[in-house]
This record gives sequence, C-alpha cells and structure tokens, in this order.
Amino acid sequence: MALKDYVKKTWNAIERWIDIVGSIVALIGLIVPAVGAMAGYWDWRTAFFVLLVIALVCIGIAFYGYRSRVAVHMFRGISKADRMCQADHYAAKRISEARMSVWDFAWQDDKESDPRTEPAAPVRSAGSKALDDAIRAAIVGGAVDYYEIITAKAYLPLLRKHIGYCREKTSGSLKYRARIYDNTREGYRKFPKVQFVIIDEEEVIFMSSGYEYCFAMRSKKTASVFLKYALMAWEQADEWEESVKDVVLDGEVVSGVDRYLNEVLSRMKSARSAT
Repeated sequence: MALKDYVKKTWNAIERWIDIVGSIVALIGLIVPAVGAMAGYWDWRTAFFVLLVIALVCIGIAFYGYRSRVAVHMFRGISKADRMCQADHYAAKRISEARMSVWDFAWQDDKESDPRTEPAAPVRSAGSKALDDAIRAAIVGGAVDYYEIITAKAYLPLLRKHIGYCREKTSGSLKYRARIYDNTREGYRKFPKVQFVIIDEEEVIFMSSGYEYCFAMRSKKTASVFLKYALMAWEQADEWEESVKDVVLDGEVVSGVDRYLNEVLSRMKSARSAT
C-alpha cells in the first residue's frame, strides 16, 4: 500500500473518531443536567435545571441548522473500487427508502474501459447486485415514480434489463419511465453528462466509474438545481418511436421498443465494422 493510502486511511479513521467523540460529549452534556435537574425535583433555581434548558435550546438550534444545511456524505474507501461499492450500497438503500420519486441519470457517452480506472468486478459485485435488486424492487413494486435517461451507446443492455423488470409487473400501473439519448446516430455531438441519482427531490448522489470520488448531498436546494437540469435533459431526449419519447408510457412498455433497440444495436455494429 502506498504512503498516501496509509495517510488517507489514517485521516479517515481520525475523522470517524472525532464524530464519535463529539456525539458522546453532546450526549453527556444533555444527560448530566437532566439527571441533576431530576435530583433537584426540577427546581428552576438549580444550576442543573438552567444547564438543561441551555442544552435543549442548543440542540434545537443545532437541529434547525442541520435541516437547513447541505449534508455531504463522502464514500471513504481506500481504492476507487471500494468507494464505488460503498456508493452502490448507499444508493440501493436510499432507492429502497424513497417515498415519492427517483431520478436515475446513469448516462454517459462512453463507458470507461481502462483497467487502471475501472473498478474491479469482484470488488464491486456485491454493491452492484444490491443496487440492481433495489432498482428492480422499485420498478416492479411501483411505489415511487422512477425516471431514467439512458444513452444508447453505453447503457443499452441496462435499458433492456429494466424493461424486462417492467414486464415482470403483473398488476397495477408502472411508475417507471425511461427516455433515450441515441448517441449512435450520425452527426450526434457529445456534451458533458453529469451522472447522479436524485432521491425524493431532497438528496443527490454522485456516483460513476468515471469519478475519482463519489458522494451524496442531502439538501432540497441543491436537489432542486439538479432536478431542473434533469427536467431539461428529459425534455430533449430523442423522439425515437412515432414522436413518443417515453419508453414506458401510461404504465405500458410502448410498442416497437424491441425493434428500436435492435436497430440501435445494428447501427452500433455497423459503426464498429466501419472503423
């Protein structure tokens, strides 16, 4: 292990201990005056009662500040693969906990193939499976509105998998919606695509094999910015089948989706053969 990795691991451990010690001190600061006040029969003239009131006021102020601040959760694995595995597990947990909606932007023009940067499959497999299980449960269960944009060149197999999940649902209407950026067509111009997941319009999770660091930001104000970006991208997605943008429309997989996906695959194979 390189020296910088040891330093990073040590610093991460120090940060965790600081959080733990801070929580313990805060708990003691609440318990001591509470016990003292109870021993003094809640006499408002005792110092313990005054300290208890001050502690409760401070906790109330801290809670108010916590609700309004941007809470950032960093994934602190030593390697990139570790961080991606943690991010997968976290996203799976948050998708499972979602109450209203999920905006899943796992899109990019080209997936990384450099073995030096791509997380090793054995390391990420558990996290990837947990994430896939959570997405399947969200699609089949139909409890939340699930929006997803796929780029054809990099994520067509993922779309096929998710459409398969849609077809597993035997009753009730689907709340899953997907649109496609067909970046295999001639003349398509690449543009930067930020990869993220929005949970209930209050948290944004930034996770991608293309990112060196992954993290989550829980803030409604922050989420609203990325939701606006998501809506603009959603409206500009390709009209791929008789001017219908949604792959899933009104709870049904629209007709012709399999034919369309086969056409895209054929176009991709032809482009590879030409090069």
